[in-house]
Amino acid sequence: MEYQGFYNLPSPLCPEFKEMALDIYMNQKYLLYNLNQNNINREENGSSQDIFKCQNDQFNENKNQINCDESPPQKRYWTDVECIAFKKAIKYFGYTTARGINTFLISAFVGTRTPTQVRSHAQKYFMKEKPFDVELKLSEKDIEKLELIQKRNYLRTNCSRIDIS
Repeated sequence: MEYQGFYNLPSPLCPEFKEMALDIYMNQKYLLYNLNQNNINREENGSSQDIFKCQNDQFNENKNQINCDESPPQKRYWTDVECIAFKKAIKYFGYTTARGINTFLISAFVGTRTPTQVRSHAQKYFMKEKPFDVELKLSEKDIEKLELIQKRNYLRTNCSRIDIS
């Protein structure tokens, strides 16, 4: 099953993915910077109608680039394809916690989810993954200590059940 996401991004394993994702990120960053500058100019000049028209034009232009629907996203479970795409993006960018994740890039890669939905999914994903991360971060001394505790506990429970007559 071939994956098709927002912006027609290739798989994160392709060499073009990083360049395309970075271009999308820089474009969004540029648009946000322009909107911020327009807000500053509006406050200085007091001319709100021209600025709002400019902001709406930029927003509509960006919306057309993204190809997003007019309807609000519906609540539904993440499909296997979406989860795999999410995990590929997380792995590619090397995220280990939900903090600091660029949800715009990941939502662009997933293609069917908003940045807010990606943020929520990332929080839940890393909460579930935490026990595995803790297990992997244990040092050799910690592992030896835990194994010793397990052996002692096993001997206590088994030896107390044995009847010596």
